[in-house]
Formats: sequence, structure tokens, C-alpha cells
Amino acid sequence: MTIFDKVKAKNIELRKARDPLASVLGSAINLAQLNAKERALKTKTDINVSDEDIISALRKMIKQCDDMISVAPETSEQYQNATNEKQLLVSVLPQETSIQDIKEAIVTLMAGEDDFSMKHMGRIMTHLNEKFGTALNKATASQEVKKYLSTMNQ
Repeated sequence: MTIFDKVKAKNIELRKARDPLASVLGSAINLAQLNAKERALKTKTDINVSDEDIISALRKMIKQCDDMISVAPETSEQYQNATNEKQLLVSVLPQETSIQDIKEAIVTLMAGEDDFSMKHMGRIMTHLNEKFGTALNKATASQEVKKYLSTMNQ
């Protein structure tokens, strides 16, 4: 069962329970489908919602919740709603690769290298994508690669 299928199943479960948070997962599903349609138009392929589409949608929505949480007063309804929505979105998001695992993979790949310039960024990111797949948060990985390369260049 794909991550997209799991999110759809959770959405159905919440709808049957008449939980108002079901609309949050519905929005994530719609966003993932929109991303897939845009990609299909660009690549002239069939519309197929991938795990990356739903993960991207979930992460985007979590960021929106974080933004609301950071500006809303803690006693407000918006703060509570954003907190509840974030908890739901995080619960269906697959476990991300830990920063420690990312660091270990970078060190292993770069062992024996003499040159630690930024030109290795693409090769390292490709390796991390292949190794961790959808569990990799690309933004976090990119930050860790940059830190590693800049540290090794000093």
C-alpha cells in the first residue's frame, strides 16, 4: 500500500467518523493530485500520484500550520486548529530519515575524497535520494550537505 493510499484510507476513516479534520486530509490529497497533473502535463505522461506528491503536499501543509502556530496567540481558536491539523498531518507522514543517518551517509560517500567543493552537492544529493527515497527530507539533507562541505573546506 502506497503512502497516498494510506492517506486516502485515513481520510475515509475520518469522514465516516464525521471528524472535521477529514477536510485537512482531503486538501492534502487534492494538492497531491494537482502536483501530479502538473507533472503529467509537463512530461506528457499519464497522471499518476506518487508518494513524493503526497509527501510534498503534507510537508507544505505542515509548514502552513507551523506558520499559523507561530503568529496566532496560544489561546486562540486558530492556534488550536493549526495544532490539531499539524498533529494529523504528521501522523500520516512517513518517518523521515534522521539527521544522523544523513550525516553518516554523507561521510561514507565522501570517505577518501580530497576535494570537498560544492561541485559535489549534486552527486551527494543523488546518492541520498537513492539511499533513502521518500523518507528523505530534501531541504534538511541539502542543509546537512552544505554544512559538511563547508566544514571540510576550512
